[in-house]
Amino acid sequence: MVILKKILSLLLLSSLILVSANTSVVSAKKSVKVQEFEDSLDLSKEEKERLMNLGFTEEQIKYMTEDEYEHLKGQKGKVIETETIYLQLEPGKKPKKVSEDEALKGVKEYKEKKEKEKKEKEKKGKKSKGEVSAKVITSDTEETSWMKVKLYVTQREDEVGERTGSYKFKYDWEWLVEPNFELTDAIAITHPEFIDNIVGSEYNSYRAVYSAAGTRKSVTFTSRSADKKNSNGMAFKVDLITSYNSFDVYEHEGYMYYDGELNNWNYSSATAYGHYTHVEGDILGMTLNLVNGNLSVSGVLKTTEMTDVGVNFKTHD
Repeated sequence: MVILKKILSLLLLSSLILVSANTSVVSAKKSVKVQEFEDSLDLSKEEKERLMNLGFTEEQIKYMTEDEYEHLKGQKGKVIETETIYLQLEPGKKPKKVSEDEALKGVKEYKEKKEKEKKEKEKKGKKSKGEVSAKVITSDTEETSWMKVKLYVTQREDEVGERTGSYKFKYDWEWLVEPNFELTDAIAITHPEFIDNIVGSEYNSYRAVYSAAGTRKSVTFTSRSADKKNSNGMAFKVDLITSYNSFDVYEHEGYMYYDGELNNWNYSSATAYGHYTHVEGDILGMTLNLVNGNLSVSGVLKTTEMTDVGVNFKTHD
C-alpha cells in the first residue's frame, strides 16, 4: 500500500513538474524547521497556559517554532466555541462523519493489519524490486483513510483581560492514517462579511513525521501569508510531502489560524466554518475561492471535499 501510494504520488508529481516549474514541494515553504520529538521552546507553565487559552494543544505547543511563538507573543484570549469531527474516507465514496470510537477502532485495525503484513513480508525474505512492485500494483488498491478536524473560536482579550470584539479562528487537521495521495491540499476558514480579517494575523503550520535510523523525527513547514484571502476568510495550500531527506513520511497534521474583528455590532452571533479539500489528481494550476461556508478548488483533476466543521458563537450580549 505504501509503495503504491508513493508510486502514484511520484507519477502525479512528475506530471505536475512538466506543467509548471513553480510547484516544488519543499521550495513552496516559507520557513522550515527540523526537530526530533522534544520541546523546542523553554516555556514557563504560565506561557503554556496562555497559548492553550488561545486554542493550542499541548502537542502543538511542544513542536511550535520560535517564529510562531514570536508571532503569538503577548496575545491573550479564551476559547469560547469548538467543534471536532472524525471522518472515514472510503475509495470512491464521499467522506463519512463517524464517532470518535469508530474512527479510533478503524485506525487501530488498520495499523494492526499493516504490522501483520510487514512481519509476513520480513518472514518471506527479500525479493527483487520488480517482483515486489508487480505484486503491490496488481494486488493492492486505495484503502480506507481516517481524518480528524477541529475548529476553534477564541475571543481575544486586552492586556487587563477584558473581552474585545476580536476573535482568533483556528482550524486543526490530522490524517489518522497515511492518505492514499500526497499532493497539494487546501485548507480554509470562512465567516460572514460583518467580520473583518486582521491583516498579518494569519499563520499556517504543517508537521510531517518520518523515521530516520529508527528515530522518530518531524519537519515543520510554516507560512505567514495566506494563499487566498477575501472578506469571507482565508485559505492556505498544504503540500503533503512523501519523504524528507530520503526518509518516508508517514504522519501528517497541521493547523491554520487568523484573527477577525466584528465590524457591525447589529449582529449578535456569527458562524465560522473550517474546510479541507484533498487533491487526488494532477494539478494544472490550483486556484482557491472563498465564500461564507464554502471553499472551492479549481485547476485540479480530482478532489475530495471533507465534511465542513462549523461553530456558532455570540459576538456580544
